[in-house]
Amino acid sequence: MGEDSGPAAAIEPHGAEIRPRRKIDANVLRVSQNAQHPLLMSRELRTQPFEWIRHPAPIPPRLQARIRHRQALQDCSANVASDGRVTVRFEQAQRAVAPGQFCVLYDGAECLGGGEIESAVSLAERP
Repeated sequence: MGEDSGPAAAIEPHGAEIRPRRKIDANVLRVSQNAQHPLLMSRELRTQPFEWIRHPAPIPPRLQARIRHRQALQDCSANVASDGRVTVRFEQAQRAVAPGQFCVLYDGAECLGGGEIESAVSLAERP
């Protein structure tokens, strides 16, 4: 294999298992063969300020969201902060939620709007 001196150049084993985690400041990337590893799974994300098509007031208690093209709609709740950022909490954990992806909210079949994902909380950080 070739060498890479970029931010994800090192692989750090953790015991018998290798856990996924990217630590840019430490130049470390952990990987796993477990597609359901808790570090890959998130129930909560936060977006940059949302771009609304229709901003419902108040926000319905039950919504649906999509973080990937053609993904089935996922049941969730949402909270809009005063700065326009949205915190989305999914009923079922979502795999590989990453900053830079977009989260789009729906109220039934109606698309409400979307925002760039700023951060996600993995199950390893908050079960």
